[in-house]
Amino acid sequence: METIRDKTQLLDAMRKSYADFSALLASLSSEQMTTPAVNSNWSVKDNIAHLTAWQQRVVNMLPAIREQRELPDPTPAMTLEEINEMYYQQFKAQSLDQILQTFQATSQQFIAEVESTSIDDLTRPIAWLNEGPVWEYIVGDSYEHFQEHSAIIQNWLAHTNV
Repeated sequence: METIRDKTQLLDAMRKSYADFSALLASLSSEQMTTPAVNSNWSVKDNIAHLTAWQQRVVNMLPAIREQRELPDPTPAMTLEEINEMYYQQFKAQSLDQILQTFQATSQQFIAEVESTSIDDLTRPIAWLNEGPVWEYIVGDSYEHFQEHSAIIQNWLAHTNV
């Protein structure tokens, strides 16, 4: 993971990855988006909900970072797999339209929250984030995460008849 020193660079990468991922989604039919087994039992819709949930975690975190106040871990003592399963269960009954609307709104809110956060706040180590800087979480839950799930979806598309 690269080091972020320029907030404009970070925001540009976030916007580009959102646009690229949105373009991929726009190329898909509703049937393709709701067909299970893209990865494990997840559909594209479930992948979108997953991305949204992880973005929302950072959106909730950034005001606390700016105010230099502690924010409790929303999933203490849970493994990554348990957290992902929790989000899957939480969102699987929502309609595709609901998931897409929430994804769009959350992505825009995520960018706005990063815009509102100073580079000093983005780069300083945070004790309750295992001494890591906030930008690592932003990168991991925005463009790196979009790239990961884009590759998953594209691989599935290359091997499916849907």
